[in-house]
Parts: sequence; structure tokens; C-alpha cells
Amino acid sequence: VEEIKEFAEEMKLNYQLGWAEKDLTMEFYRISQANAIPQSFLIDREGHLRGVFIGGSNKVITQMKDTIEKVTAE
Repeated sequence: VEEIKEFAEEMKLNYQLGWAEKDLTMEFYRISQANAIPQSFLIDREGHLRGVFIGGSNKVITQMKDTIEKVTAE
């Protein structure tokens, strides 16, 4: 936990971080079909997977925002 806190402070991250065991990480990779970090998953209020986003580029962030707007408008 201390290493994660130090990393977040060093990188000036303003969001929650955690450490996943290998089995959980592999399940995320299976769902996304990508062995990549970062990955973001959008899950709606009913628990349905509505989007998988790989990377953190401006294009990906725009896609994420567009998908969130679409899902919340439904």
C-alpha cells in the first residue's frame, strides 16, 4: 500500500489506485482482449459492461466522454 501511495504522489495522480493480483489482471485482459495498461471499463447501473477503453490519449478520453453521455442519456 505504501508503494502505491508513493507512486501516486510522485506521479501527481488525483484518482484512486490499487493493486490487482495476477488472476484479476488476467481477467481484465481477457475482457478487454488487450494486454495493456491503462484500461478503463464503463459499467452501467444495471451492471452491464458498456465500454472498454485502452490507453489514456485525448482520443480515448473523448471516446470515454461520448460513451458516458450516451449511456447517461438512455
